[in-house]
Amino acid sequence: MRKYRIVVVLTALLLPLGGLGFLVAPVASANTSFAMCNQGLNPNLCMNRAGGGTGNGTPVISYTKDFDNNEDFTLNPLSTDCGGTVHNGENGMTCPFDPGTGLNARYDGRPIYTILSPSTNKCATAGTDSLVTLQPCNDSGVAWVMSSASYLINPYRSNLCFNGGCGGVGLGTNMPEFLCDVGTSGSRLYVPPTGNAGYCQWFFTIPN
Repeated sequence: MRKYRIVVVLTALLLPLGGLGFLVAPVASANTSFAMCNQGLNPNLCMNRAGGGTGNGTPVISYTKDFDNNEDFTLNPLSTDCGGTVHNGENGMTCPFDPGTGLNARYDGRPIYTILSPSTNKCATAGTDSLVTLQPCNDSGVAWVMSSASYLINPYRSNLCFNGGCGGVGLGTNMPEFLCDVGTSGSRLYVPPTGNAGYCQWFFTIPN
């Protein structure tokens, strides 16, 4: 049995899912030395570029962990966004969350990252429809705040929903939008506000 070493734990929450769809990700010929995976099912599932896609809009899915090159996602510090951390008024900065969300206070001082695919130089990005796709790393939705409990929160989606952009529904104060997975191989990653931590706990892993 192959063993894996856990390096960083990333936890998010899960909503019940409807209609996100499933995709097939064939094994790539090259291997990566790292992957971001969850333990919702056995075998573990990892972030994966569907079909080995490299273009803008490629769906980001979960797929069985085998360290193929489609799984080459890693956290990359985003120093250009609020200086790299959440600010709640320090040095005159209040960002990246909109005033009224309560999230700058909730996550004050927490680091901001992109989820980078080094082989494509593109990032896992949350869109207006909550689904995660591969996009240029300067696109809206590329930033992710990591909380002290290791949840990954998307400021773009959190602000959008707070302002009524999630189907016309404005979510209330302290309603962050987390990175999530439904726990089925081939399913799309998405960004909901609440849910079950069991299927959305992420581990940055490398082979022994």
